Amino acid sequence: MSMQKRALPPSSSSSGQPSQPKRPCLPPVDQALNGSGTNLMPCCCLTKEDVWSVVREVLERAKSHSPECQSCPGALEVIAQRLHSIEYAVQKLKEAVELGNIHSPQLARANANSTGENDVRNLRLQIQTKLSDSLFSGKKLEGEGGARISFALINANTGDVVRSGLESSVKLDIVVLEGDFNKDDEDNWTQEEFENHVVKQREGKGPLLAGDLAVKLKEGVGEMGELIFNDNSSWNRSKRFRIGLKVATGFCGNTRIREAKTNAFQVKEHRGEAYRKHYPPASDDESGDWSRLRKMGYLIKN
Repeated sequence: MSMQKRALPPSSSSSGQPSQPKRPCLPPVDQALNGSGTNLMPCCCLTKEDVWSVVREVLERAKSHSPECQSCPGALEVIAQRLHSIEYAVQKLKEAVELGNIHSPQLARANANSTGENDVRNLRLQIQTKLSDSLFSGKKLEGEGGARISFALINANTGDVVRSGLESSVKLDIVVLEGDFNKDDEDNWTQEEFENHVVKQREGKGPLLAGDLAVKLKEGVGEMGELIFNDNSSWNRSKRFRIGLKVATGFCGNTRIREAKTNAFQVKEHRGEAYRKHYPPASDDESGDWSRLRKMGYLIKN
C-alpha cells in the first residue's frame, strides 16, 4: 500500500482570512558568516564552492520542511540575494586578511609558512642603471655615459618602490658575480644560486673590488658610491663580471628579499687604456709610434 503525503490544511488567522504563504526561514548573513547554527568554516577560509554548498543545503531543507515554499514565488529570489550578500562579505573579509598580512610581520610569516612563500609582497632589489660593456681596472665604476649607479627595493607584485617599513632602510652588500649568471630579472632565483656565482679575488692578489662595498637604502632607494676593480676579468671562467647587490647578514630576519645584479661587462687591464687614448697616434706625438718611426729614419721631421 503506497503512502502519499497528506496536504496540510490552509491555516487561517483569527479573523477567518487565510494567511499569506510563509517564506522559507533562512539564517541571517551575519549568523551564516559567524557559523551560528551552521557548520561553516571561519570566514577567511570560505570559498565560492563552500558558499554554494551551504545555500543548496538551505534550499533543500526549505523545500523538505516547508511545503509552502512551492507556492512562494519569491523564495528563490530571496535565496539568490542571500547568496550574493554572503559572497560579497566573504570577499571583503579575505581582502581584510590579506591587508592584515602586509601590516603584521607575525601574521605574514605564519601565512608564508602555510603557503610555502617567503614573503607575500615578493620583495626584490633592482639595479636600475646599465653599465658599459667594457671598462678598465683602476677606474671608478660608472653607468653608461658616466651615470651614477642607482638601485631600489621593488614589490614585484605591484611594481612599486617600497618606501616604508623596516625593509625600506636595510643595509646592503655589494659583491662581484660571474658574468654567466644569466638568470632573467623576472626569475625568482634562490639565495644559494646567487651565492654560488660570487667571485673572489685571485690567489696572491688584493681585493677584487675596492671602495664603498656597503650601502643603505633610504626610503627604498639608493646609489652606489666609489667602486674600483683592482683586477681584470680575463682569468675567470666567463671572462666577464657583474655587480651584485644583496641584503647584509643579520637584516630583515626571515623576510626574503631577492638579490639584484647588473648586466655583464668586461674589465680590461688599465694599461690598455693609455694605448687606446693614443691610437691612432698624432703626428707630433713624441711618445708614440710616430716617434719610433722617426728614430728609425722612416720619417723626416720638418
